[in-house]
Amino acid sequence: ISLTTVLSHSFSWSHLDIREGSTTMKFLAPFLVLLTGSMAAKPDPIMDENPNTGDALCDQPLYECSGDIKYDPRVSPNLKSRDDLWYDMEGYWVGTMTRSAVGGGTVGPKPYSENATVPDLPYPQGEVQMFVNLTIRETRLYKHVYYVYQAADAEFCADEVPTGFENAVRPGRCGQDGYVASTSKFGAATHEKDGVAEIFTATGFLNGKDVSKNMEKGSVTPVDSNTLYTVIRSKYYSETETIVFNNADRTRVSGSGQYSEAAPSSIPDFGSGEDVPMVLKETYSFDLKQTDLVGFSDSLSVAQEEASVPSQGLVAPITAGDCMAYVFEDACPNEKTYAAAGDPKV
Repeated sequence: ISLTTVLSHSFSWSHLDIREGSTTMKFLAPFLVLLTGSMAAKPDPIMDENPNTGDALCDQPLYECSGDIKYDPRVSPNLKSRDDLWYDMEGYWVGTMTRSAVGGGTVGPKPYSENATVPDLPYPQGEVQMFVNLTIRETRLYKHVYYVYQAADAEFCADEVPTGFENAVRPGRCGQDGYVASTSKFGAATHEKDGVAEIFTATGFLNGKDVSKNMEKGSVTPVDSNTLYTVIRSKYYSETETIVFNNADRTRVSGSGQYSEAAPSSIPDFGSGEDVPMVLKETYSFDLKQTDLVGFSDSLSVAQEEASVPSQGLVAPITAGDCMAYVFEDACPNEKTYAAAGDPKV
């Protein structure tokens, strides 16, 4: 029998005995349970409580519940969307850099060996021409840097060099030819959407050797509206660098950094790179002013000419995303390496 049948019975409700324990109530009890159960208050569709803790539970998308923007599909992971500093830092910069030894004084030329883990350079570093091209494309960072060194002086060239070392990087000649070193760092935003770019590889030839083999990793972080902080860790060295705008027009920056190298005894035991002890070797500082592509290219060409860089060693500016012409193809990042690095757009 259905509840509808019972309730639509022809006899009057006034004749029913609905006292507790009556025959009528015993008959109706199961149907009343169903009826009252269907009328019970339902949980709030948005918030309820965990029966074990009493804490509020969220029945909305994760980004609504957590308040964390990394879960919010409406928030772009693009670097410029997360921090305006990237707009001002992007572009072409030219200037000079000075490297100083830990004990004092500028870093002078030292004998060079291509077999060294991290070779010293046989060129003075008291005033090095520095060129930086920083490009931001959505979630990706491309940083191309060039350093132009003058030829060593006659006194250094006259010194006898140890066996296995040279006083110039070939095909250069000591005292006559300068040298240009270049490197590219590639980075990507993270799923945290915090405006930080994680460096996942580097290419180029800084000290006459392929930089990609050094396994560089790191991060570039906007600290505030004027400051960019970089940390680099590689298989053989580590570096920290701070860049700060120093004029109201935001067309000039000053920077400083520290460069450390792994103790030679630590390198054979290198694993992930996190626990290898590093020893401070040099500090450096630089001043750069912003220019455009034409000014950048012209200044780089003039600097190489004035330093008498051999024709075989000359470099030309490259566009964002490209590798330098003499970098091994398999060292250049591609979509697979960006995906492995955690690029949110891949």
